[in-house]
Amino acid sequence: MEYKIQLRNPNTREKTTLTAYTEEMALNMIEQSIKDGWRIKNTDDVKKNLSISFLKNASVKL
Repeated sequence: MEYKIQLRNPNTREKTTLTAYTEEMALNMIEQSIKDGWRIKNTDDVKKNLSISFLKNASVKL
């Protein structure tokens, strides 16, 4: 299953979409993007698709 993660940079207004192919890869991408200052656009979709993984890995905060 593919996970599309839409990101927005609040400083430059740049938008981008990342594609992850596993839940673990998606979580790593989200975590790194948040650390780099990006904002996730479709947070509800990401939470719905990865809710089980978020519960297992509580270190990722949206």
